[in-house]
Amino acid sequence: MKKLMLTVVLALAVIGVTRVVASDSVTLKGYLIDVSCATKHTGETTFAEGHEKDCLLMCSKSGYGVLTSEGKYVKFNDEGNKKAETFLKENNVEGGWKVEVIGTMMGEKLSVESIMLQER
Repeated sequence: MKKLMLTVVLALAVIGVTRVVASDSVTLKGYLIDVSCATKHTGETTFAEGHEKDCLLMCSKSGYGVLTSEGKYVKFNDEGNKKAETFLKENNVEGGWKVEVIGTMMGEKLSVESIMLQER
């Protein structure tokens, strides 16, 4: 009986910790960039400002992420990539997709809840 109680208590503790870690919402501001171009243009700080819609859509298979003003690139998870592609198709911006992304970090990738254009 004690082993069963201990197992139940430990399981509930693990579930509680997982929920706390997974429920921490983050807001990132920066430029929407495809993974292919982010990799190719690492260290080029002005590249993101002119990144065009055609390129973003052409490189969609590589996935997406946001390049923050601190120079950190955060990749999206698969569902976030789908949301980013839909967002791109629904909006018209010539270049420099400055966005605010709200989501939850799941390991090294962002699970995207929303993407919004920022004021320029």
